[in-house]
This record gives sequence, structure tokens and C-alpha cells, in this order.
Amino acid sequence: MTNSLRRTALVLSVSPIALAALALPLPATAVQQAHGARNALAARQIRTGAGAWRLARVFSVPGRSVVLTDIDAVGPADAWVGGEIERNDGTAARALVGHWNGRAWSRAAVPPVLAARFRGQVFDAIGASSSHNVWAFTLDGTYLRLTGHRWRFGRLPRMKTRHDIVESAEVLSPRNVWVFGAHYIGSIYRLKLVPFAVRFDGRSWRAVKIRGVGGISPASAFSPGNMWALTGAVLPALGLRNEPKVVHWNGRTWRPMAVQPRLPRHATLTGMLAESGRDIWLGGSVPNDKTGTSELALHWNGTSWTTVSPPARPSDADEFLTSLVPDGSGGVWAVGEAIPGPARFWHYTDGAWAPPVSVKSGWLYPALTAVPGSTSIWAVAASPGLVRGLILIHGALPR
Repeated sequence: MTNSLRRTALVLSVSPIALAALALPLPATAVQQAHGARNALAARQIRTGAGAWRLARVFSVPGRSVVLTDIDAVGPADAWVGGEIERNDGTAARALVGHWNGRAWSRAAVPPVLAARFRGQVFDAIGASSSHNVWAFTLDGTYLRLTGHRWRFGRLPRMKTRHDIVESAEVLSPRNVWVFGAHYIGSIYRLKLVPFAVRFDGRSWRAVKIRGVGGISPASAFSPGNMWALTGAVLPALGLRNEPKVVHWNGRTWRPMAVQPRLPRHATLTGMLAESGRDIWLGGSVPNDKTGTSELALHWNGTSWTTVSPPARPSDADEFLTSLVPDGSGGVWAVGEAIPGPARFWHYTDGAWAPPVSVKSGWLYPALTAVPGSTSIWAVAASPGLVRGLILIHGALPR
């Protein structure tokens, strides 16, 4: 899921004014999730046919809430998470960066003077190309950057409006960094989302034109001249204008894909995974006969789009498929979110969806990242009550 979509899901679960959260960027207190210590929660496991999802790390701070909002894995011994720590009364939030070094998860050693510049902020998007090139972005476009062994502060150039929301980042190298987001235009009753993209070339940021309506969900960058993304990513519960399009970066411009997927009436798209130009997955939602929505999946094989949705049982919740990642052996893992309700994991393998893995342990709002060169998957999630930040693992612990 794009991070702003994930953040909105959190807001919808706790706030009666969720649309206002989109129209005006909420302070970090709008969302509460995890951070902290080295400890314990006994390692609960969720058994699946492919092994178990299990708890790898708990971030917790006494008297504080911790939120982990994004995760990115560079390799087996290099992964990063971003989020926030805040008081339980919703004040004095501090941005958080965590790092996996192949042995343990720990909090990154950001100099206090620099960390103070992010007081009241949350790192909503994080990306890295190595352990010495790491970028963590706040919702409003300030960022923390690790170059070599030094952390630096920066700010994205202002877009067209004051309501520019960072949704995600794609870090390819120190000289090729993309940030995607949306302009939120209008009142909460006539809200319009317009996607934007900015690119860092090693010296400066430059806006790159990208047409569309709605948020934007970047998928995969195979090279500096080959990237896929999805515009028009919106949550099913919001009722916003929805015109999803798959777009491609050819090294010079963003262009709509020649063959666009045909969606059922009132369907939404909320996530994307591109393994190649002949292997693209879309996740979203479709209305069901129980007044809710069910998970929707579409696949592009290089010739045509096929609907390959999970065999979900209809309910009156707004359920949607998001956070799609490769499983390392030709299949796909995805998160089935629900508003309201618990999330579940879906696994597509050997040409079919395995039965969903219900998150019975109370883990909320998971988001996934694949560990390159392996079959291991990292995930971030929230504990019940959105108090502690959880890092989950499926497969062997990467080292």
C-alpha cells in the first residue's frame, strides 16, 4: 500500500473525521503505532502451509506509543523501518528510524540536534539502496538522509499547493531517488487528488510530470529507465474520484500503459507489484453482495489482463488487497486489509491462492517488503491498541 493509504486506514479506524485527514495533513498524533526496546512479546506464530509468520522484534517505549509506517529491505543484512514515537496523550511525537544489520534490529543513531528537527513528525516513507544511502521522508516532505556515515536534513521542493502529501519513495542510487505523492485540492466535500513525482539526480530535486487522478503507488524499478507505477490509488471507503491507470517510466517520460485493466463498476486499486513488463500484479477492492467490498487482484502476462482475485468470503467490511511483494519463488504475498476489521495475509503460489492467514494475534495494519535474493519477507505491524511497533518475519531470518 502506498504509505498515505496505509496512514488513512489507521485514521479511519480511530477517527470520525477521516476525510478531513486527507484534506489537511494530520499531525503525527493522528496515528499511533510502535517503537522501542529489545524485548519480548513471546514469539507468537501464525502457521501457514509455507511456514509461519512470527514476531522478530518489538519496538516499545514505556509511556509512549510507537508507529512503524514503512519498511524496505536492501539485502539479507540490511533493512530499514520508519515511523514515530509519541506520548500516550498524543503529544511530543518524534520520528523514528530502525535498522536490521543481519544480527539484530536497533534504533538508528541519529544525532539529537538533527532528530529535534523532526519533532512532531513521522517518517511515513523510507527507502535505501545500501546501508550508506538511506532516505526517510515525512508526510509533508522534510527528510532525513544517510550519506556514508552522516545523517543530513533536507526538504523537498514545494509543489503546486500547500497540501502536498508524500506517499512513497524509490531509492535506486545516491544519484537517482524518486518521491511520489499527491496534491490534495478542494474541500473535504469536493476533494481532488492529483499525483506528483520528484526526482533527485545527486545534486538537486526536479519535478517530473505525471498525469492522473488520485494517489500514486510505485511498484518496481528495474533500471533508471524502466519503472512502473499506478495512479488513482484510493481506499474503497472514501468514495473519492477514481480513475486508476498503470503508467511506465521509459527514462524520459511517464506514459500510460497501452493496455489498461478493465475494472468492475466501483472497483478501486490500492497496490501494485511489477516483476517485469510481462508480469504485473494489481491489488484493490470490488463491491460484494454483503454491502462491503472484497479483495480484488488482476495480473498482466504481457498480452492481457486477467482477474485472479483471492477466494474471499464476502462481508460488510471494506476489504482490499495491498502491499504485494514477490515470495522469491515465483509467487506473491499480499495483505488483505479491512475497514473495520483485522487484516489477513494472502499467498499466491503454484497458480492459486492459498487459504488466507488470519492475523489472530491482534497484529494490525501490516505492510510487507521482500528480502532480495531470498524467500524471506519482512513486515511491520501494530500491536492491539496501537501501542507497540512490531516487526514480523516469514521464512528464514535473513543474515
